[in-house]
Amino acid sequence: MASSAAPVASPRSIRSWLSNPFQYLAGGGALAAGIVLMVGAGLLGSLSNSHFDGVLDFHTGAPAPRWLFLAEGLVDWVALCLPLWLGGLLLSKRKFRALDLVGTQALARFPTLVPAALALLPGYQRYGLYLQARILRVGPTVDLATGDAVVFGFVTLAMLVAVVWMVVLMYRAFALSCNVQGARAIGVFSAALLVGEVASKLTIGALLKAAV
Repeated sequence: MASSAAPVASPRSIRSWLSNPFQYLAGGGALAAGIVLMVGAGLLGSLSNSHFDGVLDFHTGAPAPRWLFLAEGLVDWVALCLPLWLGGLLLSKRKFRALDLVGTQALARFPTLVPAALALLPGYQRYGLYLQARILRVGPTVDLATGDAVVFGFVTLAMLVAVVWMVVLMYRAFALSCNVQGARAIGVFSAALLVGEVASKLTIGALLKAAV
């Protein structure tokens, strides 16, 4: 009998939604919500030229067609789902639904909204252009406003926190959807994350060449 990562009853606090939304949403619902949120993050990224150019990567600077910003999050999601699905088949002693896996993995990417939104801050943008001009010798000289360096540091820290948060959610989604846990599950998840990162970087790199 196929198992399902169906939501379970739990107090619907903001904290529980942010730390484990899969208690309330899985399968098709999680998939729909996750795709909407990924597209939203891509649209926000396009406004600041910020790219999700890898499962765990976020970089600001390079202009590109809007379709590329939208495609990047979807590529990252698929690139991780495939090795996780294979890992689930290898580890799980019970059948699981691929829909639950892909749906919860899509929803697990919602922390990408944080860096996508924060990258719009003028202070972050100015200091990023300043660093490009100062270090990489790319672009015009930028006049900084008071506090731009602080804003840039805050946004960078928030981005790192968002990545850690997302990885935790990805693991919880994998463990719940595939009915696995323990050291072997962590090892398989880590290997899948590495494979997904490499695959996403290669795919997005090819898309970027096509877009230029």
